[in-house]
Amino acid sequence: GWGFVALVMGSQYFFGWRIILLKKKNAANIQARSSIFQELLPAMKLVKYYAWEQHFEKEVASIRKQERKNQWWVSQIKTTQIVMVFGTPPAV
Repeated sequence: GWGFVALVMGSQYFFGWRIILLKKKNAANIQARSSIFQELLPAMKLVKYYAWEQHFEKEVASIRKQERKNQWWVSQIKTTQIVMVFGTPPAV
């Protein structure tokens, strides 16, 4: 009974710590993507003139792919936490 609750509480702490790390990692991706857009939008005529759209599209797509990967892991951890929180009382 209480050992299971202690295990769940420890797991909750670990999962919370992992979520914080993933969100910090994702903040760097978001910053990189927004800085690309900040440099891209004012110079849109030059980008169109020199046909640099594909270059910027690939850069943003790769950053966005990493963001989605991190968000997927955060959602998996949060789902596990919810299952543990609502599954603990019936298990005990």
